[in-house]
Amino acid sequence: MAVFLLGLVVCPGLPAAVTFTVTPAVVSNTYNGVITLQVTGLTNTETVAVQKFLDFNANGFVDAGDWLVQQFKVTDGAQGMVIAGVTNYNVPADSAATAGQLAVKLNFQNGDFIQSIAGRYTFTLLSPSGNFASISAPFTVTNVSYGQQFAGNVVSNGTSTTLPNSFVLLFPPPQPGRDGPGGSPIAGVMTDSSGHYTLSAPAGSHIIAPFQPNYLTDFSATPVLTLGNGTTLTTNLTLASANSSISGKVADAGDSSKGLPGTFVTSEANNGLMSITFTDTNGNFTLRVQSSPAQWGLLAEGTSLSIRGYVGLQNKTAANVGQTGVIIAVPKATALIYGSVKDNLGNPLPGADIYADDNNNYIYETDAFADANGNYVAGVVGGLSNDPWHVEIDSKTWPSYMFSQPAFNQNGGTNISVNSAVLANFIGVL
Repeated sequence: MAVFLLGLVVCPGLPAAVTFTVTPAVVSNTYNGVITLQVTGLTNTETVAVQKFLDFNANGFVDAGDWLVQQFKVTDGAQGMVIAGVTNYNVPADSAATAGQLAVKLNFQNGDFIQSIAGRYTFTLLSPSGNFASISAPFTVTNVSYGQQFAGNVVSNGTSTTLPNSFVLLFPPPQPGRDGPGGSPIAGVMTDSSGHYTLSAPAGSHIIAPFQPNYLTDFSATPVLTLGNGTTLTTNLTLASANSSISGKVADAGDSSKGLPGTFVTSEANNGLMSITFTDTNGNFTLRVQSSPAQWGLLAEGTSLSIRGYVGLQNKTAANVGQTGVIIAVPKATALIYGSVKDNLGNPLPGADIYADDNNNYIYETDAFADANGNYVAGVVGGLSNDPWHVEIDSKTWPSYMFSQPAFNQNGGTNISVNSAVLANFIGVL
């Protein structure tokens, strides 16, 4: 019997055990590189699924309360989304040269700010065909130290009841003549098990707001706070209670039965209230809201769609309080805009936000973010009728630079056909 068991161990015909690693396993929220997921021991051309959870209690396991913040599939040896010879590297694909192995590179600064919230995460590797048991790997995002910080508790309706399993986001101050945040979040952190947060931030003026899937954020009551050099500004942050809900599904516009899991979904009311959630493994969602006002605007955030090759919508989907079966239908990209963002000396400008939209009908919008080499690619919808695409740099990402514009911007944009790729390079000058 011992000899037989030894033969099983050394027999070269037996399949290798599947392994799963994440490198690097710890990064700061300002990291500009890639996260590499490596898998070995697969059968040739095998397909796997990857899920990423925000680990609220930091126990290294996926619990019922953890959020599914990403999900995608990768096939061994498959090249991913390629249109007109250009690879949409926002969509994960295998770059390993050896059959039975995967090397999947994820651009960390891909614009989906949920992915860079300081906290613990868990990547889980699954076998849709049941060839192996699920494997988990930890991943941690740290909050870079700026020498000054905000601190306090997230509380319910101004009471002393603290709310763990919340997160706090830091926004730029309002633009002149406008209310609310002046742009996308620039940092975020989770509350601890007591509902306490500490968020290191650059000195200056900011809007700081709490979020939690079971509560609502009130942007009409969110003040602009000024953080001084070397100081700790203590402020409690309030979330409003919800008393109703809206549920539905984020789905492929061409096939509503195809749900999009791990998508960030928001609902907004005209009184400044906002609630958030994520879709489950089937693309379903439930947003908590208040009974007044009666109508809310729902949006599947475009930056969380790009990892699956989909394009965001400019307009919100209207839904009534208590409504079920709401479908947020988003299209798959059928064309690409790609290029580079560099300064006039040829140095890359990583993290630059490239924004594109259809310039006449205002239906679609998408953001792409320059990688460490300054390259970007954005999925768009081709074949629109009399509705050209416009593309530009969001100056807030590199505010000291003035950027060149593609020639087609001066003519109202460019028509893009299905299965085509349009080159648009940007040069920044100080």
